[in-house]
Amino acid sequence: MVKRFTSHTLMALAEASLIALLVVGLIAGTALAGKPSGGGGKGGGGKTTATGSFTLRLVDANDSTVNWGDDITFDVTSTATYTFVDVDCSQDGQVVFHQGAGFYPGYPFSKVYSLENWQWTSGGAACDARLYYTRADGTYPKTLATMSFAVAP
Repeated sequence: MVKRFTSHTLMALAEASLIALLVVGLIAGTALAGKPSGGGGKGGGGKTTATGSFTLRLVDANDSTVNWGDDITFDVTSTATYTFVDVDCSQDGQVVFHQGAGFYPGYPFSKVYSLENWQWTSGGAACDARLYYTRADGTYPKTLATMSFAVAP
């Protein structure tokens, strides 16, 4: 005996098959969500943690003291690909200087910080520097190290 299906029955079977495929796809997608997609992670889905350190270096200074108007830079060591240093300096609690620079191969701008500007026309300041890294698109900043230093007038 040959069983014949109506077009309505065939349509119902096709819909049930499509729904089953969608459910399987959703389950697989959920299971894979959050897994690293190559690079940046180590085997087994673990994450690598970047490390880094930095030291302040005077550029063409007359002495070993950081003074207002001096140029400084940083010697940076890091396992991260895109590493940056931000410097903020304050006088009486007011930020008078902020500058950031990248310390990675191919960074196209200066890595020298000139400790003066239109807001900071003279005098000493308290400064904080932060070494951090980001992803290639600049997202996900993570601090690696910080330092504080004084600028003499």
